[in-house]
Amino acid sequence: MSKQIVLIIVEGISEKNALEGILKVILQKENAIELVVYDGDILTSLNPIDKIKQKCKETLSLNGFLATDIINIVQISDLDGCYVDDSKIVKKVTGSIKYTETTIECIEVDSIVARNQNKRNSIDVLRATTEVSIDGESIPFKLYYNGCNLEHVLYNQRTLSKKQKTTKAIEFAIEYDTRETDFISFIKLHVLTKNEDELWGFIKIDGNSLTKSSTLYFLFDEE
Repeated sequence: MSKQIVLIIVEGISEKNALEGILKVILQKENAIELVVYDGDILTSLNPIDKIKQKCKETLSLNGFLATDIINIVQISDLDGCYVDDSKIVKKVTGSIKYTETTIECIEVDSIVARNQNKRNSIDVLRATTEVSIDGESIPFKLYYNGCNLEHVLYNQRTLSKKQKTTKAIEFAIEYDTRETDFISFIKLHVLTKNEDELWGFIKIDGNSLTKSSTLYFLFDEE
């Protein structure tokens, strides 16, 4: 009998550290949960589906899974303000990228403009994708987002250093641990009383992709 595994792809190790424990508590009642660190932003790729397939195949090989073991593939990605008008991407002389309530501050403006276009294109592709083919098996797929990013949703801070992300992730994981109901209530706040399709429309308006919102709740409560 094949395993029943949900593969959840996240961008980095801090996302995995923050979410893995509580997601397993909530979702692992019927199926095994495997959080996969992509170590980067799939949305910036020109071929996001190919990147997803590659990461899934690596995970299968590493863990001795078969494609028939996987019942769902989930991707959780940051928006990073990708729908803001280009005029809201402002140049700074030094320092790393900074997300504010209304702007993205960066050294290389043209690079972020191009990045945002790639992210928007990838979102369109992945939102239209309901299945991913892995080793001849068609596996259901769905994209979820955090805006402006996971740090904004979980910790109310848009811009953190790598060290700060690590610390906050551990603190968050400890805080919620097995508090399933509390976590679901917390994450539900970020749907802004909208349904899933409304949220995907909301982020495309004005500077809303820099504001705090998330479709992650719908991973637990399918409409």
